[in-house]
Amino acid sequence: MFAAQFSRNVEKRNAEGEVTKELSPLKVIGSDGEPFTEEVGNGSVCHVKMFAYRNTDDALVLMLDTVVVLEHVPYAREDGFFDEELGITIKASETKVEEDNVRDEFGSDESESDTDGGEDTDGKCPF
Repeated sequence: MFAAQFSRNVEKRNAEGEVTKELSPLKVIGSDGEPFTEEVGNGSVCHVKMFAYRNTDDALVLMLDTVVVLEHVPYAREDGFFDEELGITIKASETKVEEDNVRDEFGSDESESDTDGGEDTDGKCPF
């Protein structure tokens, strides 16, 4: 099984953490072209537009630009979900992340790369 997680920063920060530029937020629209404001749940069908560039380490950086919701399945909150890899049920209240604690997992293109150069050593990754 392969998975990818994409995000879009709304601010660019320098090494000191100061905001240096405001960026436009992710655009989520319905198939009619109007803004889509409902929460999108698992099983929804969407078109996703990405922005891509190569950073100074020649790594490919992908960022979300626009999501078009074609078939909407409402997001259903549950008390928790069963994680097959861990073999436990994770309670939803424990997984909620406060926005102040969200960190940029991938850093900006100015930061040092903490990957092994992007080589697919086991030959299983399709990208």
